[in-house]
Amino acid sequence: MKLVLSKPISSTRLAQAHGLSSLSGLNLHIVQAARSAIMGLLVMLSMALPGFAKNPSGQTNALAVQDFMALVDLYNATDGPNWTNNSGWLTGDSPCGWYGIVCQPNGRVIGLDLHNNNLTGSLPTTLPLLTKLKVFNVHKNKLVGTIPTNLSQLVNLQLLYLSNNQFVGTLPSEFSALTELLLLDVSANQLTGTIPASLSALTKAKQLAFSKNFFTGTIPPSFGMLADLQVLYLNDNLLTGSIPNELSMLAKLQLLSAGKNKLTGQIPASLGVLSEMLALYLNDNQLSGSIPSSLGNLTKLEVLYLNKNQLSGCIPASLSLFCGKLVNIKGNPGLPGGGDFDAFCSSGSGSCGSARQAFLAEGTGLQVAVQGNPVIGSEMVVEVRGAEGLPLVFQLRDTGGKLVGEQSIGSAGSVERQGLKVGHAPAGLLLLQVSSPTQSKTIKVIKNQ
Repeated sequence: MKLVLSKPISSTRLAQAHGLSSLSGLNLHIVQAARSAIMGLLVMLSMALPGFAKNPSGQTNALAVQDFMALVDLYNATDGPNWTNNSGWLTGDSPCGWYGIVCQPNGRVIGLDLHNNNLTGSLPTTLPLLTKLKVFNVHKNKLVGTIPTNLSQLVNLQLLYLSNNQFVGTLPSEFSALTELLLLDVSANQLTGTIPASLSALTKAKQLAFSKNFFTGTIPPSFGMLADLQVLYLNDNLLTGSIPNELSMLAKLQLLSAGKNKLTGQIPASLGVLSEMLALYLNDNQLSGSIPSSLGNLTKLEVLYLNKNQLSGCIPASLSLFCGKLVNIKGNPGLPGGGDFDAFCSSGSGSCGSARQAFLAEGTGLQVAVQGNPVIGSEMVVEVRGAEGLPLVFQLRDTGGKLVGEQSIGSAGSVERQGLKVGHAPAGLLLLQVSSPTQSKTIKVIKNQ
């Protein structure tokens, strides 16, 4: 019998379960990338050979018997006769053929997947007898009571899904002992108290999900120690305090969701170093101050939600990088137009002043800057460095790739300034490419109406 452990939650359903239905418009490789190693583990488990609990001499393996006993307790404690699927349970002399169970060849249980299977009641205290367990998935059932602290004794666990149940009480700080965990999901329960800072000991974790509970307190700064973390769900809780600067240490982070809390203070400019970030949700909080221009450094970002906060000031020109992406900064009365990003992208409305110089393509070689961006009037001034003595070609295109302007020079100075006519170019986002025989730079330019 083939047992499938590889589909507890689809990417779309996962996003929706964490209150991120807006991800439906985004390529959901964000979460899938965080699970690449995890899915490899599931494939390995699904290929494990079912077998009876016998040792080489043919005698019953006592450890496999204790696995059997723990599973019988789980069946009885969670109303097994009324599960959606209880095929094989309590039959035979081995649990290795029971629905949702995966075993090693020696009969030891390494995987349990009973997600969405109408389990009711509470988890029994004998689960730590499953000492070889790597996957425990009871997502989307009707389990109640507290999360057993002694699950922390399952030190081989790599995937732990407790989400979408009715668990109450606190999240055990003892889970810090589960140092092999790649994924911990306790979302969509009724948990209270703080998120334990001790979970920073889960240094192999790729995904942590705490969303849709009643957690209070602050985001643990110690989470900055989770060097392999790729996905962090904190949304839909009662978290307070500021966003820790330490999160900028999460160099592999691809998705940070902390919306719908009570977070205060400013958005840390240090988040701009998270070069792998694909989606950032900080909406529906009480964040204040200006939008950091450093967010423009997040060149892989596809989703930015800062709506419904108390942000103020102008909209940084660097955010023009995200025109055409999924961006929402509305509901901030202190921003121009209350946070009208569409107006910013179409006309430069609300940007941080036309007198600034927007150095959008700096480097040790060819450097290009536009003096005043968004551009007002019929001409823009482009400054080029790093091409002294070389010919240069300036090409201006619309977002559809159509050439709307072009000029060239035979020999650039050490600091070459050229005025480019843009009066006939359409308003909105334009792409300026400056090329020498050896290098090329493209920057985004916003032209006002």
